[in-house]
Amino acid sequence: MGNLSAEDLELIDGLMPHAWTQSTRESYGAGLLNWHVFCDEKEVAEEQRAPASSILVTSFIAMLAGCYSGKTISNYMSGIRAWHILHGIPWNIPSPEHDAALKAADALTPSQARREKRQPFTVEIISAIRGQLNLEDNLDAAVFACLTMAFYGIVRVGEFTVKRIRDFDPAIHIKPSNMQIVTDERGFSTTVVFIPRTKSAPEGEDVYWAGPPKALIYVRSGNQKFRR
Repeated sequence: MGNLSAEDLELIDGLMPHAWTQSTRESYGAGLLNWHVFCDEKEVAEEQRAPASSILVTSFIAMLAGCYSGKTISNYMSGIRAWHILHGIPWNIPSPEHDAALKAADALTPSQARREKRQPFTVEIISAIRGQLNLEDNLDAAVFACLTMAFYGIVRVGEFTVKRIRDFDPAIHIKPSNMQIVTDERGFSTTVVFIPRTKSAPEGEDVYWAGPPKALIYVRSGNQKFRR
């Protein structure tokens, strides 16, 4: 392999996992587990699992179809593909056939695996929630601040929250110091929150909003405690 040393190869091994976020790698793990269980049951040899053949991949999708949602199966396939890429193994699955199989699996999604459409949040709902909270309580204030910022900033809730406290990382999660209120030359205020990292913007991006006075009262009352 030319003049590449073992250390050079280790650098590559250390680099590639960073192509996916930690949460994405964790979710892909479920797909890989199911893939290997499937291959074990079918007595598929290790060397036939990667690179995977088109017929084997389609058989895997067919086995899952009707039992899992199309979205889950698609995520499993993304994990298997990422596993190939991570280890430098060609992914030779024809796109038309693969896409058709995933489309069919989505059509066979069991009814219990489909989430019913929910009513959208409105200012009235937020106001009702506010009536049940005590903003002098740290937990209530944090919940309301998160709700109002996500609502008026039109952001994904996952970008403003952490699944577990121990997972908090100031390098990628929002901190009080990431929020500010700026005023332009005409006296109009805008709330700005910097998200250190998102899937679409690894370098981070600003979320900002300005709304009618009533809306801003909700936001700022929720954020007041958050900023302390």
